[in-house]
Amino acid sequence: MESRDTERLDCWLTPTQIIDWAKANLSIIKPDSDLSEDEITRIMRWIGGCSYDTIFIGNKPKLGRQGINNMLFMTLMTFPELYIEWGLSQPN
Repeated sequence: MESRDTERLDCWLTPTQIIDWAKANLSIIKPDSDLSEDEITRIMRWIGGCSYDTIFIGNKPKLGRQGINNMLFMTLMTFPELYIEWGLSQPN
C-alpha cells in the first residue's frame, strides 16, 4: 500500500465501528454477544437504510444493490453464525 493510501485509513470504519454506530443510533446499549435476533435485524436494516443507493417512498426504504450488500457483509463479518442460520450463505 502506498503511503498516500495509509494516510487516509482514518477515514474508513471497521465492521465493529459501524455496528457500534448503528447501535448508538438505535439506542441499543449492550454487547454484541447479548443482542437478540430482533436487535440484529434492526441494526442491519439501519445499515441498509443508510446506504447511498437506498431511497425512501413514504416512510418505507427501498434498498438498492449496495444497501443489500452492506447488510449481508456486515452480518457475515459480525454475526457469522446468524449468517449461516438465516440461510444467507450459498455453496459455490
